[in-house]
Amino acid sequence: MRSRSNHGTEHLPNSRLLLPKVRTLRLQNVSPYTIDIIRVLKTPQLAELNIDLDEDEDYDWKLSEPVLSFIKRSQCDTTLRLFHLRCARISAEELLATFRGLPFLVHLTLQSVPAETIFEVLEVFAMEEGLQPDLPNLETLELLQLQPDVFPTL
Repeated sequence: MRSRSNHGTEHLPNSRLLLPKVRTLRLQNVSPYTIDIIRVLKTPQLAELNIDLDEDEDYDWKLSEPVLSFIKRSQCDTTLRLFHLRCARISAEELLATFRGLPFLVHLTLQSVPAETIFEVLEVFAMEEGLQPDLPNLETLELLQLQPDVFPTL
């Protein structure tokens, strides 16, 4: 919890903050160092999670571990239905690791995720055709602010 002591997270409490009625959590302009804030939160009724990663950071995000740990700790897998991710840089592997831990999602929005990353994720999903889908309950997929010229010919 205090691994990034020179970036302000050393001030996070050691105990968990239980927020039993929170249904929506929005984190905006999150940096690699401030994402740790979710390590102290516990939201058992969470239905919607919005994470807006800081575009100014020249950083390949490691999102799956903090997000999936937060969801497990909160035990909100029975209530969480919507995940909105806005970011500048994230690898396809990291995105896939995150998705594989969220099979209960009904609505997924990816905004400003590099189109090349989206293409790689879709390619992996296509190769796994016939296997158990990673997002079996997904009803709505929104891909926002993608650059179509980045996609190779399909």
